[in-house]
Amino acid sequence: MKISKRLILGLIFIGALVAIRLTGLGEYFTFEQVKLHRDMLVQLVQEQYLTSVLVYISLFTLGVAFFLPVAMILTLAGGFLFGVPWGVLYANIGGTIGSIFSFLMVRYVLGDGLQERYAGRLKGFNQAMHEQGSLYLLFIHFIFVIPFFMINILAGLTRVSLWTFVWTTSLGILPGQFVYAFTGQQLNKINSVQDIFSGSVLVALCLLALLGMVPMFLKFPKERR
Repeated sequence: MKISKRLILGLIFIGALVAIRLTGLGEYFTFEQVKLHRDMLVQLVQEQYLTSVLVYISLFTLGVAFFLPVAMILTLAGGFLFGVPWGVLYANIGGTIGSIFSFLMVRYVLGDGLQERYAGRLKGFNQAMHEQGSLYLLFIHFIFVIPFFMINILAGLTRVSLWTFVWTTSLGILPGQFVYAFTGQQLNKINSVQDIFSGSVLVALCLLALLGMVPMFLKFPKERR
């Protein structure tokens, strides 16, 4: 019965994912579209602020939950429309909720079965995740090497606790969101996606990567002692 429920839920999720992809929803969340409709978006925010915030968080949640590559564009748009502090807050709420959804979906459909089937082989890995899982998750969020949705999938396959996943996700995506939201404030001066990754932005991202390595370096000397 459990396998049947997982299979049905998995098929429903895949069906919803395919349906969203076929609608071409992701095509509307591009830099060009944001630039094209920026005046209309600003007017909507000014006239219906609360509704705009709820729609923004919902779209962010939907995009992350269904693995659409929209996090960066929406964070830029959030910085442009709401300013850095509030834009980061709304993006963080949407990103965290969407991540929780995809994390739980992967865990229920695939993770639990994988852990049961390969319990012996994964014992050492699970022990390491139990002891240092939060450091690993923060590290891969900070270094921007693994795509956002892949982190959610991989975490869902492990035994890391939901609470650990939630706080490391919310904290881990926060610095990058500040960088992109701050860049989004200058949307009128940016003409292409390539312009987003200016020298200062790249330096900020590199510093975040180094920041993500700090806990790992602090951990190793303690283990050696």
